[in-house]
Amino acid sequence: MKKIILLMIIFLYGCNEPKVYECGAWDERRCLCPNGEEGEQKCSRGPAFSDPNPPRIWLSCSCCYDKKKGEHGIHYINLNDVSGCWDDVYNPSVSTFDVEGEE
Repeated sequence: MKKIILLMIIFLYGCNEPKVYECGAWDERRCLCPNGEEGEQKCSRGPAFSDPNPPRIWLSCSCCYDKKKGEHGIHYINLNDVSGCWDDVYNPSVSTFDVEGEE
């Protein structure tokens, strides 16, 4: 009975969806919002104490948000409706800024 339970656990563990890594945890790149504004894009790092290897994907471009400057620097808050990022056609994973030697 113990062998069956162990085999079931191994089988269920193997059924998890594979993690997708589009970028490294500290990667950054320049990007364009659909309205043509230039910004920066960072790779997600996942929640801090959960999965040691969370799937990493590109976050939305910084120009997709309104900027607010405080004593600790620039903060990106609220969705910028005129950026065009919130339409169905915008995909943060697709590189939008091609520079020689840079994605």
